[in-house]
Amino acid sequence: MKIWQALLLATLLVTMSVLSACDLFGGQSAREKQEQEYYQQQLEAYQKIQEDYQKRQEEYNKRLQEGLQEWSDAYGEWQEEQLEQQMKQIEESQ
Repeated sequence: MKIWQALLLATLLVTMSVLSACDLFGGQSAREKQEQEYYQQQLEAYQKIQEDYQKRQEEYNKRLQEGLQEWSDAYGEWQEEQLEQQMKQIEESQ
C-alpha cells in the first residue's frame, strides 16, 4: 500500500509541474503580465506615432498642393501678360 501511495504522489508531482509549466491553468506569471503590458504600451505608442505621421503627411500634401496651385495661377497670369505684350508689339509694328 505504501508503494502505491508513493507512486501516486510522484505521478501527481510530475503532472502538476508539467501542467503548471505549460500554463494550462490559465494563470500568467508576473513577468508575462509585465511583458504583455509593455507590448501593449509599445503598440499604442507606435499607433500614435503613425497617426501623427499621417496627419503631418496630409498637411504637407495640402500645403504643397496649395503652393503648386498658386504657382500655376501666377505662371498663367504671367503667360497671358507676355502674350498681350507680344500682341501689342505685333500691332504696333504693323
